[in-house]
Amino acid sequence: MAVHWWQMLPSLRPVRSLVNFLYVWTNWPTISEELRKRDERPKMVEEWARQMAQLERETHEAEKQRLARDFEQERERPTLGAHWKPSVPLGKGRRK
Repeated sequence: MAVHWWQMLPSLRPVRSLVNFLYVWTNWPTISEELRKRDERPKMVEEWARQMAQLERETHEAEKQRLARDFEQERERPTLGAHWKPSVPLGKGRRK
């Protein structure tokens, strides 16, 4: 079995951990800002959905009020049938 030269070196895992730590430490302001934006996005979407639902409720209520007002105005307006009288009596036409 052949032993390769890189297998004889010690593990680089501690070095990689140190490099990751240094990267996070030096870029912490940028990382924390990105995390804050990521955490705020669902809150903004939830707020938007809440506002849209409120607008839909208000629109629905306004439409109901308008329809009720139109219905009341229609009920109060006199109809043609209430004041119309035929000039010729109905049912008493000529029959031969």
